[in-house]
Amino acid sequence: MKIIRIIVVLSITLTSQVTYAQSYHERKYFDMLKNNLKSLSGFDDKLKQYCNTRQQNLNVFSDSENLIKIDSEEYQLNDIAQFYYEGFQNLPYLDKCKLLYSWNHVSNTIYKISKEKQVPIAISYLPIIYTGLNSYYSAQNYRFGLWGLPYLPAVKYGIIADEYYDQRLDVYLNSNASLSYLDDLHKTFETWDMAITAYCCGTANLIKAGYGILSFDEIYENLKNPNKDCFYRLLAFTKWMNENETLDFSSVVELTISVTDNVLIDSLIDFRQISSVLNIDIDELYKLNPLFTGSIIDGRKKPKMIYLPENQTEQFFLLRDSIANFMDSVYFPKYKSSVSNGNDYETYVHVSISPGGDYEEHKYTIVSGDNLGVIAQRFGVKIADVQDWNDIKGTNIYAGQTISIWLKKGAKLPETEQKQVQSEKKKEETGIQKHFAMRDYDFIETYEVKSGDSLYKISLNYDWASAEDIMEWNGISDPSKLQIGQKLKIFKKKK
Repeated sequence: MKIIRIIVVLSITLTSQVTYAQSYHERKYFDMLKNNLKSLSGFDDKLKQYCNTRQQNLNVFSDSENLIKIDSEEYQLNDIAQFYYEGFQNLPYLDKCKLLYSWNHVSNTIYKISKEKQVPIAISYLPIIYTGLNSYYSAQNYRFGLWGLPYLPAVKYGIIADEYYDQRLDVYLNSNASLSYLDDLHKTFETWDMAITAYCCGTANLIKAGYGILSFDEIYENLKNPNKDCFYRLLAFTKWMNENETLDFSSVVELTISVTDNVLIDSLIDFRQISSVLNIDIDELYKLNPLFTGSIIDGRKKPKMIYLPENQTEQFFLLRDSIANFMDSVYFPKYKSSVSNGNDYETYVHVSISPGGDYEEHKYTIVSGDNLGVIAQRFGVKIADVQDWNDIKGTNIYAGQTISIWLKKGAKLPETEQKQVQSEKKKEETGIQKHFAMRDYDFIETYEVKSGDSLYKISLNYDWASAEDIMEWNGISDPSKLQIGQKLKIFKKKK
């Protein structure tokens, strides 16, 4: 067993609990941070006892200087930054200990990259002030991982990411790409307040708010983004970190390094197939392969490296065919043919398979403005799972499409979705379909579906019709059932 010694820097000021007025953004940030710390794994009773004991023997150091220097730039803590600073100070002692303990696991890697790229150390605190050290952070615009790095910059700086695999889950690769992006933002926007805000809120939003014309404080007021406090939060945390004590966790923490074998996958298989055939604990497989966003390994376009427990490689290759064939119809369900009632053409229905006995299926109909990221965030699930459950390749979805969402039994649905899901269930139970008033429409023509068609693409032929209109005119409840040769009636509302 190899023991790794851990040293962390802890900044504590023992002050009485101060009550101060928090803004919505401050409360939201600290709620997120505390929630992430609450779910911190590996912080056991022994560590809690150590932290609580150490609390009684602190040499308090408080820096009264409110001027923060980042490289050659100097920034004064304003009221907003001061409130965040007090928020860090007023965290419960155990939360402070958890925060620095968690930061220690990634800080050495991040500091090393910062030094190589000559990016100020203060900028490396971004994972704390933006995602609250959540390695699985996910947000709109396909932001993901410890740094909340958007998809397009991630790819630009060498990250490989698809619906099943994302290198933003790798601390080194994510930090390298994120710090490269931040360095370039600084070169573009010239100061760190602008660069950090561009990172957190988006470059387009920064420019729209008045970059190049207005001061930073004026731009801040114009921004409507919930992350506009990022830079002030960074100043606050930098001051907090500069007031430090040292804790040595080596006496209470032992980390073991797992010995593993690696295998290159060039096909489509599921971790659960490997687990079942090789009798490997599924949680161990997930732990050994943290870059995969779900259970699926897709190595067809680009082979993926996976890690197995030691001495399992030979067994994997010996039983490779058995692994690929094990319950393949369940893990990779095919489209099943069925005949639609009242029509003389075949339709194909995707069968969504439950991810487990403690899950229940909810039907959701996509509306205009939806995307996979928005839907996944709304239901609290992963994009990769939504794609897997509905056999969605890539990110293309369209209004009117009905998809399956699998949630833990008893899980509370988002309030805005409860009515829609209830409506979908009622529709399924009663068989009632929405009908339009034909007397208000003129029949125009019959359209025959061709290869490559979708309802959206067909609607482009008629400037008065939407995909939803065509669905309504033809009694279509599931756009995925559209078939080549299917005849669609096209109407136009009377004037």
